[in-house]
Amino acid sequence: MAPGREVDRSQAARVFFAAGRLVGFLVSAVTALGILAAVTLLPAYAAMLSARYDRDCEKCRLAGMEALAVANDRLIAAAQEGDPVLIKRLAMSQLGYRPADETIADPNGIGPVQLVTLPHIPRPAPPAGNLQRIVERLTDPNTRRGLLALAAGAMMTAMLAFSPPEKYRKTNPPAAK
Repeated sequence: MAPGREVDRSQAARVFFAAGRLVGFLVSAVTALGILAAVTLLPAYAAMLSARYDRDCEKCRLAGMEALAVANDRLIAAAQEGDPVLIKRLAMSQLGYRPADETIADPNGIGPVQLVTLPHIPRPAPPAGNLQRIVERLTDPNTRRGLLALAAGAMMTAMLAFSPPEKYRKTNPPAAK
């Protein structure tokens, strides 16, 4: 066999092992960083989602109150004009007044007709329940401490186990003359 072929194989083996060290380092380092990011960022993300949900619920409630205010303004304006049908309905709805000479048709049996009906404003969907459960577990100090230790161990493994072998070879000190 030619001496050049052995050098090529040796160089190929170095490249192969260097790629293996790189892959091992990346797997360990990315795992450590992922655990660290989950422990530090997920509680803040869940708090942000909860605040966003509360804000959206308040927007829905405010939209309902604004619609009620507009409807009541229309009702007051119509009552000030002296509409006899509206005044009769107000008496029936608010005071429970029932004229003796009239029959009130109530097909659904739910009582007097409401004067102000509001459109249904759907509430936003709450944040995912799985995320809340994970955050509850991550806020436990023992779990948090254990995960941080695991992340530190994975990062140390990445740095020490997958470092290049040339870094730790014994070198002979230069001879003194």
